[in-house]
Amino acid sequence: MAKNEHHHLIFTSFEYLLSLVSPYISGRDTNMRIAITAGEKLSVALRYIASGETQSSLSFQFRIAQNTISGIIKLVCNALVEVLSRNHLHVPSTKTEWEAVSAYFYTMWQFPQCIGALDGKHIKISPPPNSGSLYYVGTNGRISDGGVWGKCKLKSALDKNALNIPVANTLPLTKTKVPYVIVADDAFPLSFNLMKPYPGRGLNEDIDVELIENKEIQRGDWRHYASEAFVPLLKINGNPGQIAKDIRQKFCTYFNGVGAVKWQNDMCLLH
Repeated sequence: MAKNEHHHLIFTSFEYLLSLVSPYISGRDTNMRIAITAGEKLSVALRYIASGETQSSLSFQFRIAQNTISGIIKLVCNALVEVLSRNHLHVPSTKTEWEAVSAYFYTMWQFPQCIGALDGKHIKISPPPNSGSLYYVGTNGRISDGGVWGKCKLKSALDKNALNIPVANTLPLTKTKVPYVIVADDAFPLSFNLMKPYPGRGLNEDIDVELIENKEIQRGDWRHYASEAFVPLLKINGNPGQIAKDIRQKFCTYFNGVGAVKWQNDMCLLH
């Protein structure tokens, strides 16, 4: 497929985006000057997003004044959010939509009951003039992923059970029930709906097998909690941290049993 080297986007994708944003970014010709086309504006913005190139460099490449480049980038980015957020930034609002996300994740990665993967992202920004160190998107860039998560609206919604996530379901080919979870790396805190790996220090294949076969955690079995097991973590009687560990152990047992895939041991040894 033809690919534009300026913004690393194949031609058909560029045309698709252009058809969406044109109504929002097109200008009008005047007696004084010909308007910059919607295609040029989109190219400038995509180049900036894809490469992080300076606006002065873009001004030289596209023969457009730097102050105009700045306005184009803001205009196009706002238009992209407007037209793409409806489909690509949509947060599921019904149990059926969450179950569809989980089914897709299972098809792609063979991880059941998973409704997303979480990680942090550092983004370079230009703060407003005279804002000092007070201007941040999300939180201070020096804060850890776990610290950012503590201030995140998603965490607050999970804690309040405000996302309409379905109750626990049975893992495939088992009678074990676990909640729907988001997977994350070790920088995030383990919790009822947030799973992260075991600490990697001192682990090997033999120890993993021993843990699974001889040291399975029995506390926190879902059948002991009955219907109360499926409410938010803070409303469950018992130790929240232990309950989260029990959930992780159930996943561990599943992935080292009927849920195992042929390549997982090789991947574990790489890490």
